[in-house]
Amino acid sequence: MIRSPIFHSSLLLKTEIIHCTNEDGDNLLRIYADGQVGIVYYTSEQQVTFNGRVCAALFAYGQTLKPLEIKSPGNFSLLVAYLQPIALHAYFGMNAAELTDGCVDFKHIDKHISVQINRAGDWQQRTEILTNYLFNLQNAIRYKSDPRIFTAATEIISSAGGIRPRELHRRLRMTERTFERQFLKHVGITPSAYCRVCRFNAALQLLGNTYQNSLTDVAYHTGYADQSHFIRNFREFTSLTPSQYLSALKPGTR
Repeated sequence: MIRSPIFHSSLLLKTEIIHCTNEDGDNLLRIYADGQVGIVYYTSEQQVTFNGRVCAALFAYGQTLKPLEIKSPGNFSLLVAYLQPIALHAYFGMNAAELTDGCVDFKHIDKHISVQINRAGDWQQRTEILTNYLFNLQNAIRYKSDPRIFTAATEIISSAGGIRPRELHRRLRMTERTFERQFLKHVGITPSAYCRVCRFNAALQLLGNTYQNSLTDVAYHTGYADQSHFIRNFREFTSLTPSQYLSALKPGTR
């Protein structure tokens, strides 16, 4: 049996400030599926689009199955708060499935924090405001989230997608239907899809950190049946082959 502690760790995983500067052409940042959700604040010289859509300066985004392309003809900077997969439901009571491959203007969640961040003088102050806001939310969570789903997502991440959803719902003493429905509501995608995301992300990290490894080695170490299966899954989440990804790998891609 898996014990189900209520948020034994912070729902905020980390924050990152990214500056995209390219004087010779468009600035482009790609974010691939990593099993996390997040909150983004940005400033820009010109209009910034997110998969072709203009978003507010502060927005929350859900699970990304398709590559998220952030693009602008001018320079832009981002503050990104990366969150645990259940955070949108735990913090704000959202049905996470409604934000998969999408985003929401934060003024519909809390317009006051948007004003505070806009008024901040520098990126350190903006980071402190957003971080404190999220910590305060966690200390006074108003929405009832199922701790078993938090545990299930953590188990999937820890196993790099290797654990079977069937094993999880049995160990958590949930029916398959209830487990899948609650997981979709809290995380935004099904348990099996989340396993595929976590396996892909493990392969992506291994591929990016160990250029000397063959694709067969990466596929083997991350639990793919074979190299062909790995390449198909990689293209699903990046629209690129692993070789194309490595060729294009440069600052501005994560």
